[in-house]
Amino acid sequence: MKFREGEPISIGSHRPKDTSIRRCGRGQTIGVLLPVMAVLIGAMALCADFGVILYNWMILRKAADAAALAGASYLLPPTSGTTTLPSPVINGACSWGTQAQNVACSYALQDQARSTDISGIYTPALNPPPGLPSGVDTVEVVLNRSDVPVFFLRTLTSANSYEVGATAIATAPTAVNSIRNGLFPAAMPANPNSGALTYGTIFQLTGSYSPGNWGWLNIPPNSTGGSSAATAPQGSDSGSSNLANNIQYGCTCNATVGQWFDTETGVSNGPVTTAMGSLGVTSNANPLPTTLTGNEPQLVTVPVVAWSTQTDGAVQILGFAELWLVSFNITSSSEYLTVQFVQYVSRYATGGDGPNNYGAESPAALVD
Repeated sequence: MKFREGEPISIGSHRPKDTSIRRCGRGQTIGVLLPVMAVLIGAMALCADFGVILYNWMILRKAADAAALAGASYLLPPTSGTTTLPSPVINGACSWGTQAQNVACSYALQDQARSTDISGIYTPALNPPPGLPSGVDTVEVVLNRSDVPVFFLRTLTSANSYEVGATAIATAPTAVNSIRNGLFPAAMPANPNSGALTYGTIFQLTGSYSPGNWGWLNIPPNSTGGSSAATAPQGSDSGSSNLANNIQYGCTCNATVGQWFDTETGVSNGPVTTAMGSLGVTSNANPLPTTLTGNEPQLVTVPVVAWSTQTDGAVQILGFAELWLVSFNITSSSEYLTVQFVQYVSRYATGGDGPNNYGAESPAALVD
């Protein structure tokens, strides 16, 4: 071969291809990938089994929580001995000793638990959490599912199924300690009939508590009770329009046992009568029904006060009561708001464990 001066020399183009290196590389890659793929497939298989276990646990967790809350709701404290809670629909598979237990059982089955999953329903709870106030009624629901199927875990163990469980404990409704919005603007004396509160007792909520004062409260919008009579909130509008608005819709306020609110003196009958009528409360008596849903406009939460300790036109909250508004009548010199005492869960409650129980209860609560 002749080379000319200045001509580029190419020797690689005539070199024979060596494919042995590539074949060797492919063989090594397959050798590495096979065990990696085996590990990945095994991990995916185990994840599938753990997913089935987790799914079954979540079902039992949800069912236990719902069952405990529902059962505890039917353990209202015995303030009156009678309530108007709706009669629950009990599942035919539930045959426990108390209504609360049967309600809990029914809710558990409704939330995809099976009868065989229910290990126990206890009132009171067998294992209450530490720090629970003494005397608070509880419901404990224990669920266990022992036949959760597995497919790949059995290659690592001899088990063909696994067991999952969930436990929930709920406290019964307790006396309301605080309210957010919805409070009815009338203050009830602690012993309106000069005796113990009895479920269904009829009495007059409004009366001559002081000169020109019929028991109404002056609660400004978006207010919070004061820490003393001197700091009780006082709205710029102390007239009947604010009172009528609070009657019809409930106050936009925060109220807690121990706080003070200002009283309303002098009432314009027209706006108050109209507001009462919007709630279905007229001069015609509308007595307490056999059962309640909790959403009736005539079912109200009111503060309980000691009128004898009224200071500078303000009263201090001792607790909260649930009342049914029966009728409202006005004469030339008097107002008569007739009510019935009710023991029920207040839909406006934000805190329980109040120091005094006047029939308004906070909802049942999960504690474990």
